[in-house]
Amino acid sequence: MLGRFVLERREVVYRLGGVDPEEGVDVYELVKYLNKFDDLVRLTVREAGYDGDLQIRVRPFKEGSFLTEFVIEGGLVDFLNSDNVDAVLKALEILGLVKLGASGIPRAVRAVRGLTDKYRKNDDGTFTYGSGDDSVTVDAQTHSAMQNPKIAELYSSVAVGPVSEFNGVVQQVNIYMRDRGSEDEGLSSGATFTREDSADFATYTKTAAAVDELEYKERVLVNKGIWLRPVSGSYGGAERGYSFSFGVGEDATTYKQVRIEDEEFLDRLATGEVRFTAGDLLQANLEVTEREHKSGAKKASYKILKVVDYRPLESSRQRTFADYIKETRGNS
Repeated sequence: MLGRFVLERREVVYRLGGVDPEEGVDVYELVKYLNKFDDLVRLTVREAGYDGDLQIRVRPFKEGSFLTEFVIEGGLVDFLNSDNVDAVLKALEILGLVKLGASGIPRAVRAVRGLTDKYRKNDDGTFTYGSGDDSVTVDAQTHSAMQNPKIAELYSSVAVGPVSEFNGVVQQVNIYMRDRGSEDEGLSSGATFTREDSADFATYTKTAAAVDELEYKERVLVNKGIWLRPVSGSYGGAERGYSFSFGVGEDATTYKQVRIEDEEFLDRLATGEVRFTAGDLLQANLEVTEREHKSGAKKASYKILKVVDYRPLESSRQRTFADYIKETRGNS
């Protein structure tokens, strides 16, 4: 069951402006850009820290309009997680859709004419693109998203692709948020793109794609035999991996998008022999890979290499999670 949240009374709009209703646009090309916009929103929401089910729906088209209204929904459990709500709002801010002139990707790209490797890191952890009155300062999360080559590729495509590839049929692209049912066409909010933006965003795509993998420092750690608890809302795990918590109280750490590589245990999950529920405990060898780019952007990925022990709720009640944590630390 899906519970609508965050945009309950608002919607994200992707609008092709200046199109003659009598001439129209190629349906194949239109669908291509709608799919890319969907991919862009999903990827940016994940980049902002969203960890749950996500559905993006299209509302019915209106006669004579090339305006697509998107409704973003999250799972009922995810709606109760304020971090997930904040992540969706942060993603829309990163994309520059929250308000006109917001310090998101569009302003930063224009400030450096697409050369997004031209920035400086400030003492407070923010990043400044450009110089003088035209400079744009963004937080670390926005900076990290900007440096993601896939986000750069998708954003550039949905922003300037239609004005470049529809043979002059599309004059501009508007991407913005508005109140549900409003007739606002986005000219005073969000982001507007024309053919003049094409060169900057082409440069942005190439610059982001040219990031050298050697610019990353990588560290791999294997935590053997640690006790983990499945996190509610991630029991399925198939699409994005599982989430597990380690520790109790203020010392608790959550590992998101964890991939299980123990084939024997995966078979037990597939056959239903093991079904994760709240209160279950898992003892595993957890591999943590930490990568840091020279820009300061950090990423971590997680793999369970081997499941040593699995304790369903019934057998774990006899001991507390804290008992297992102490046991882990005692063995390390």
